Amino acid sequence: MSAEQPGKLVSITIASESGAPLTRLQETVLVAGKGIPGDRCYDEQGADPDKQITLIEEEKVAEFNRETGLDVVAWQTRRNLVTRGVDLNALLGKQFMVGETLLEGVDLCQPCATLGGLFATEQVPSAKVVKTMVDRGGLRATIVHGGTIRPGDRISGKE
Repeated sequence: MSAEQPGKLVSITIASESGAPLTRLQETVLVAGKGIPGDRCYDEQGADPDKQITLIEEEKVAEFNRETGLDVVAWQTRRNLVTRGVDLNALLGKQFMVGETLLEGVDLCQPCATLGGLFATEQVPSAKVVKTMVDRGGLRATIVHGGTIRPGDRISGKE
């Protein structure tokens, strides 16, 4: 992501509870300090900073697919936001804009056994899924200033 080439929000996904089917949204509101209404991590009393919203890069999922031979679609990784043209790892500890909202990267979203099991096949066991996804699993962020977001919104450094 640079000043000349801002990143882009590709898709928005939530799950009502752990393991529940994913719902893709064409628009949603991010609530500062609480998360995405309807998502399993949303907390009206205030969500932990690292559970408010998760992001993943479409390009990192494509790299993962090339290396494993799998055909994972980025939104299926159970992250809330799929991005394009953004180095999410570089946003750790930094504030950035997604549309009209302000987020701050608080932790890398490293892969876990759940993600490994989700995409494992006979040819690509869970352990390989996890190992190949290390440092490609996205970013956990806190919502500093909420607002409405939609696929196609610009992602840029704090303005």
